[in-house]
Amino acid sequence: MIRSNKTNTAKTMTQKERVRSLLTRKTRNTITPSQAECEFGIKNLRARISELRDDGLNIQTDFRTNRDGSVEAVYSL
Repeated sequence: MIRSNKTNTAKTMTQKERVRSLLTRKTRNTITPSQAECEFGIKNLRARISELRDDGLNIQTDFRTNRDGSVEAVYSL
């Protein structure tokens, strides 16, 4: 058996890059903190949004009330 010593050269996206990619898509271009944690393991979405705003993205914040009465931020471009 021949084994290859090649390493995986595919770049892993950072959390910030994942959020930017989602927000700039043509479909489903909003994200909530609960979605970010579930889909990407991002525990502090607000920090990633702040970084993206510092990079010049004009991200809007709206709020929605969930069925249980809790209020959650919804981020979009």
